[in-house]
Amino acid sequence: MRYIAKILLVLSVVLIQHIALAQTCNDTVTSTTPDERFIDRGDGTVQDKHTGLIWMRCALGQTWDGSTCTGNAATYTWQQALQAAADTTYAGSSAWQLPNIKQLTNIVEESCYDPAINLNLFPATPSSYFWSASPYASGNDFAWGVYFRYGDGYGSYKSSYGSVRLVRPGATDDDGDGIADEADNCPLHVNVDQLDTDGDGEGDACDTDDDNDGIPDEEDDNPLTPDAVTVTITGQIENGTISPSETQIINKGKTIEFTVTADAGYIPFISGCDGSWVGTEFTIDPVVDNCAITLSFKLPAPLNDTGITRCGNETDTDLDCPQVDFPEQDAEFGRDVTHNDDSDGHAGFSFTKIDANGNELPASAAQWSCVKDNITGLIWEVKTDDGGLRDRDHSYTWYNSDSNTNGGNAGTENGGTCVDTVNCDTEKYVVRVNEVGLCGYNDWRMPNKEQLRSIVNYATNNPAIDASYFPNTRSSNYWTASPYAISNGYAWHVNFDQGYGYNYYENHSYHVRLVRPDSN
Repeated sequence: MRYIAKILLVLSVVLIQHIALAQTCNDTVTSTTPDERFIDRGDGTVQDKHTGLIWMRCALGQTWDGSTCTGNAATYTWQQALQAAADTTYAGSSAWQLPNIKQLTNIVEESCYDPAINLNLFPATPSSYFWSASPYASGNDFAWGVYFRYGDGYGSYKSSYGSVRLVRPGATDDDGDGIADEADNCPLHVNVDQLDTDGDGEGDACDTDDDNDGIPDEEDDNPLTPDAVTVTITGQIENGTISPSETQIINKGKTIEFTVTADAGYIPFISGCDGSWVGTEFTIDPVVDNCAITLSFKLPAPLNDTGITRCGNETDTDLDCPQVDFPEQDAEFGRDVTHNDDSDGHAGFSFTKIDANGNELPASAAQWSCVKDNITGLIWEVKTDDGGLRDRDHSYTWYNSDSNTNGGNAGTENGGTCVDTVNCDTEKYVVRVNEVGLCGYNDWRMPNKEQLRSIVNYATNNPAIDASYFPNTRSSNYWTASPYAISNGYAWHVNFDQGYGYNYYENHSYHVRLVRPDSN
């Protein structure tokens, strides 16, 4: 009942848009959406290098003026929000969608509040409730959203009003020439023939630098002979290109630009020489000394879909799709549509069972110790019901002795209830699991809030998880590694009865599920 009361309390306040007087950030909490995670596309949108998603920098109702968002965010009922997304064309694209709940919570900045978002990326964001496209599994007249004053994800009545920020997939063709930007050597200029006479990776349609030194010919003192300062390129330059691609020698004090193009599906990561990155251009302005830039191309880490395969209207959430007047809902997009196969997990989820020695097992295996998430690559602990170290009933207080990551408060040592009576806090539990080498690994750790939320199945509840892969899951609270930026001595947890995240005193005793990265 405590959580129902909290939800209703939040609902009562988020219906009125909260305008933040001054954002507050906690430097002792690790930033979850640092500037360098995103690419400024120069058109009022940013691309998340981790997920590949492209976000509007402004809420609907606001206007991007080239440097910030002006005006006030409009508010919508859930139905109106879905329709507004379907009707929107912006920055040359009509593929905009209302984000699902996992996509929306993934841009919450956990080190800040009022609003809980990176204002460098999303300026003038109101501290209000923003809708997602995800209906609420246990309430026909509710849908999910995020209250960006604190970053909480909650259900709200579909008839109430919330703000809207739209998202779209990353694959684009900005110049409309039928060639995806990722493969286009001039993504902003129509060039169907893709001619590249000098072979520098930049097509003739947009190449204005004959000596490939990064200085436009009309600004180059020596347009045919680069000289003076050397800029070298290092890193693993696979699955994409950089143009120019060779070491550049230019006039000291001049500006140099590199065009970075990733292969389809890959995201570029580039740094060095005090350069700045906007769209596909990495600019060093000016080059003052010999320096090196580091470049790599990586596959994005996609978000799991929500598990929602049914649509809703004003009063129901278990309806066939599509629904007239409630267009483009969560259940009509993503892996839950394209990979709706329960053979390896509910709908779009894809899991693999792993035995105690780290070997993969068939889905029919009756016993397993860990689960690999084939979408995110994370490997998860599976709880037991044997009274042992990983028993489902054990609980732990939140404790992190690292002052660089604990949010300014270490928490409470050994305040939980577990079989190892002197090790009943989150930090000591991690140590114990690594000592025994669960599934052959000793790099287990606490998941952050969004990692733990990634295995929530929002299509069900009690528990809100695929129990065929995660048995012995309590419909209760599980700690995350994420401290609460707003209040010293609090940390985030995820509730696996309904699937929402909330915060509470670190001296409280909750369950724990550990995670590790896939070494492959």
